[in-house]
Order: sequence, then C-alpha cells, then structure tokens
Amino acid sequence: MSKIRIKGDTSGYVDLETSATGSNLSIGGNTTVTGTAAITGPATISGPSNYEGLVVENTATEFAGAYMKIRDGNSTAGQYTWIGRNSDVTYVQSSNSNMAMQFTNSGIVTKENQPMFDAYLTANVSHPSGTYNLSTGDSWATRSNVGNHFSSGTFTAPVDGKYLFTANITANGSVGAMAYFGCEFQVNGTRRHIHWWGKGGSTASYFAANNSAVIELYANDVVRLASEKAQSATIVGGSGYTSFTGMLIG
Repeated sequence: MSKIRIKGDTSGYVDLETSATGSNLSIGGNTTVTGTAAITGPATISGPSNYEGLVVENTATEFAGAYMKIRDGNSTAGQYTWIGRNSDVTYVQSSNSNMAMQFTNSGIVTKENQPMFDAYLTANVSHPSGTYNLSTGDSWATRSNVGNHFSSGTFTAPVDGKYLFTANITANGSVGAMAYFGCEFQVNGTRRHIHWWGKGGSTASYFAANNSAVIELYANDVVRLASEKAQSATIVGGSGYTSFTGMLIG
C-alpha cells in the first residue's frame, strides 16, 4: 500500500508525493488551487455522468472571456493556439492572433481567413479563335481577395484541399458564325471542366458561357480561366460581365 509523504526543502516549497515511483496519488473530494498548477506528465481528467470532466471558466464579470492555450514544443517560439469564449462567441485562434474559426450561440460558423477571391475583367479583350487564357496580360480587379492568393488573373492554392470555382464570360461578336463558345478552368496549364455555349438560332451580338466546379488541388497548383471560340470576338470587361471566383471549401 502506498503512503502519502509530505516533505519540504530549503527552497521553501512543500511537495506532496507517494512513497514509490509509479504509485498513484488520489485526492478525494473537491480540491482548490488558487495559484498556478503545473502538470509535467500525462493527465487524465474523468468527469461524472454529466460529462463535465474539465471546466474552464472566468468567474469575473468583466468582458474578458475564458480560454485555453495549446502549444507544441517544436513549434515556433511563442506561438500558441487559443480556444476560448467571449460573450456569445466561441473562437479558435492560431499563431496567437490569427482567427481560424468562430461560431455563435446559434451555430453560425465563420472563418474570416479562409482563402477566397472575387475577381472581374476590367477592360475588353480581343479574343481570336481557338483557346485563349484570360490571365495573360489582361486587366483584372478584385472585390475581395482573402489571403491575396489571386494575382494577375491566376489563383495559386495555398494548401492541399477542395476548392469551388465559378466563372462567367461575356463576349460580343458575330453569333451567326459562332458554332461554339467555351468557358473552362485550367490547372497548371491542363484544361479542366469545359462548358460550351451553343449558338442555337440566335443572331444577337452578345452571348455568354458560365461554369462551376469543385476541384481538388495541391498546394501551389495554379488555376486560371480560359475560353475557346470558333470565331474571333471581344471578351467584354467592366463591372461583372466577365467574372472569376473561387474559395477553399475543405
């Protein structure tokens, strides 16, 4: 049977320990620690039937919230992940101050740093017949560009994952001679997810093709928007006539 031994030393501290290495120390009832408690070994916390094994609570009335701090010893010095709650918002922060995720009491989840972009062509482009990349020397602007992963008409994936892309290309030309007009995505120069518009019997001078796709990418893969046409035409720029959007979904 293990015994509890209380010993002190010249440091002024009093230690509570078992008499043998590997023996268990059990403290029944409620235990209150008013200072800082340091646990250097593995810890198992088991709760009663209401599952409250661990409760982290700030009992003060100020708007300070309560949080837990997690750090891997091999990570960059001083970098922590924070899991906390402030008022009606629960949040997870990475690298000290970068908000990774937060959600409200009603279950609304937001990820303010999730990579996404909303771009549009700002000026008309003369498009010859055949395939034309709408990211080479053309003028693009962004309404939003979280993470700045979209640049000069191309999107570079920051991490491995599944991405949702949408696009709309509006053109002006001789529809009567336009046998097909395509809107497509290219990944690292390879054509993907081609959608063609058929002319039908229309003779209108404006026509459009759109596309959407979920594409699995590796980090640093490059995605661009391209078009293929049977006849030369003008790709229409301006506020939203030709647009390209994308976002990381998981």
